Amino acid sequence: MAKRRRESTGKVSVTVTADDLLLLRARAKRLHQGNLSAAVADGVSRLREEEATHRLLERLEAPPLGDERYAAIVAEWRGEGATKKKARRPTAP
Repeated sequence: MAKRRRESTGKVSVTVTADDLLLLRARAKRLHQGNLSAAVADGVSRLREEEATHRLLERLEAPPLGDERYAAIVAEWRGEGATKKKARRPTAP
């Protein structure tokens, strides 16, 4: 059974591309027993994270980030960044 939201909800009508709709429906089927609203809520959750990050950076007076740099930072925070190479020990002569 799908879990219910505790917050009050509102209804909206949106237009998305056919490809985006296929993606949302596939995600809804895979993760939310076909609940398209839950799949959209996943996206909104990520947008909330992104907006919170931007607010933090503004508060810290950090220089603005481009999309590429922002994505790299978020990936690093999530542990998705490139793995560091282990330092090699010098070989004994």
